Order: sequence, then structure tokens, then C-alpha cells
Amino acid sequence: MRPETVAVLGPILRDLASSGVDVRVDEDWQPSARHDPDPSTTVMVWTPDGSGTGVLVGEPGAPVDVEALYLASDAVHDAVVEARWAMGLSTAWPPCAWHPGGHPMILRVHDGKVVWTCSTVGTVACCLGDLCSGSPA
Repeated sequence: MRPETVAVLGPILRDLASSGVDVRVDEDWQPSARHDPDPSTTVMVWTPDGSGTGVLVGEPGAPVDVEALYLASDAVHDAVVEARWAMGLSTAWPPCAWHPGGHPMILRVHDGKVVWTCSTVGTVACCLGDLCSGSPA
């Protein structure tokens, strides 16, 4: 993968190891001109059900800001939850660390980082990219 793709999608792809859904990142996808004037800034993330989600990864060499990381990861998270539903799996992914089986955790920006949080009370579980390691935020 190109460095800008790794910078933006690397953390969510690490977290997907526990999702039960394998995604494919297509950096050669060419959006129509009306969607993105520079195709090098967008990749397509494909889920096993054939659904694709366009994700903005930014210009080659440009720094990645927290908002871009959040937006890209949130889009991939949504696609994975939909793919899990299509596969007959629980859509509560990732399961809440405090309420397993009750609801999924959600992504949000907290103290300048993208983090997984309880969607009910907002407690931070870990930073994006650290879901499988259980490292605190």
C-alpha cells in the first residue's frame, strides 16, 4: 500500500483483525470526475459482500490530521458493520468493553486522538489501532 493509505487506514485495518470481516483495499480504483478530481487521494475498501466504500486518504506526502483519520476509520467501521450484518454476524462490533453483547463501541476524537468508546457512557477503551492489543488510550 502507498504510504498515505497506510497512514490513514493502517490503524483501522489492525483493529479489523477481530471483526470476522476481511476487507480489500483497492488503491487503483478510479472515481468519476464528479466525485473526486484527484483519484490518487481516494481508495476503495471492498467487503466480502461486494460492497465498496470510497475513503479519502489524502495527497501523497501530506500529513494526516486527526479528522481525516476519524472520517476514514468511521467509514470503514460502518462498512464492516454492514458486512457483518450481511454475513449473519452480530453488528455489535467491536463489542463494548463494558457491555459485551449489548452494543458496539464507536469511534470519536478525544484529546487529539481517535479512540474507541462506549456508545452509552462515552468511556474510552483504547486508541484506534490498539483494539486487539487492549492498550489504553
